[in-house]
Amino acid sequence: MADLNDLTVFYLEKLAKEFNITLKKSSTKIEKIKKIKKANISKEHLEKLVIKFLADKEESKKINRSSKRELETRINKLEEQVKLLTSTLSELKKSRNKRETRELIEKVSNLDEVKRAIISMIVPGETLTIDELIGIKEIQQYPLSMITQAIIELIKEETLVGAEGNSIQKIGGKIGILIRK
Repeated sequence: MADLNDLTVFYLEKLAKEFNITLKKSSTKIEKIKKIKKANISKEHLEKLVIKFLADKEESKKINRSSKRELETRINKLEEQVKLLTSTLSELKKSRNKRETRELIEKVSNLDEVKRAIISMIVPGETLTIDELIGIKEIQQYPLSMITQAIIELIKEETLVGAEGNSIQKIGGKIGILIRK
């Protein structure tokens, strides 16, 4: 024989509803079982409903187990997708950094190009401060260290003359003005 104790409070309340038995929400499970037993329900009818509700309870557990497995599977797939996305992003960042580094190396290795750009900005016989030179858009595409190196080489080659001047930025702490020969 099926026992009312095997049912959860939810199913006890459902059983009571079938027989129009009013149960207090604040009642304990034992109090609810006593009230159902006092309702003079035939044993066969009560037995059928208890078995039906126990079957519903087991079916609910199976559904919960299968939903849990399905949810775990979905979570695992999502985790794999997240790993794939993060690795892809990482690879993209690496390739982007490599490309930027390669472009910078190409610019740095092309010091002659920087020298030509600087010379083209200064008309022969005229002067240009370091601040003015660095403010020119075409020159700004090169790193400051590369511009400095190009200026030093142009002074050594005697293409430019460096002098102290009214410039915030200076080359070697002294040269503020460049004069093209």
